[in-house]
Amino acid sequence: MTETERIEAVRQNGRHLFTFKEVNRTYPVCLAAVSNDGTAIYGVPQQYRTHEMYLAACKNHGGLLGVVPEEMKDYELCMAAVSSEGNALQYVPEALRSREIDEAAIYSNAPSFSYVPQKYITPVDLDCIEHYVFEQSGLLKVKLLAALLSTASEIVNTVGKQFAQPLKVRDSKGLYKDSLQIMLLMKHGFLR
Repeated sequence: MTETERIEAVRQNGRHLFTFKEVNRTYPVCLAAVSNDGTAIYGVPQQYRTHEMYLAACKNHGGLLGVVPEEMKDYELCMAAVSSEGNALQYVPEALRSREIDEAAIYSNAPSFSYVPQKYITPVDLDCIEHYVFEQSGLLKVKLLAALLSTASEIVNTVGKQFAQPLKVRDSKGLYKDSLQIMLLMKHGFLR
């Protein structure tokens, strides 16, 4: 099999990299493999694990930011990772954290909101996430709502209870809000 054929094979399925002998895992073959499937990074020889290689891997599998050496992490790599997979936010070094990176993580994956520092959270952010939560259904909606309520509660406790607003339990039609019903069901053990 020629190098061109190997490149074409890993472009179709990056995991094919693992079937090649290490001598056949050249830089172009490895780059094509991780561009197709980020987890192919585990089959890339150490000498080819460059910034470019990690960037290609993180663009399609953001969680791989966790295996990138700290000295290689930069804004571009972290932004690519969180844009691909919001939960990669937990692997972004504090020195590289910014509102832009945090927002990219949230837009990519709302549950990653739990990794956003409170200093970046505004009431508008909470309203946007609440809107997203109520567009969901089933277990995902319940999990997201629990994360949102937990975050809001933490903020209130941090800022001070004197700033808390009264809870509006009914919507404009006079019906109990879904969020209140879910909280009550969870509190009484009907939902977990």
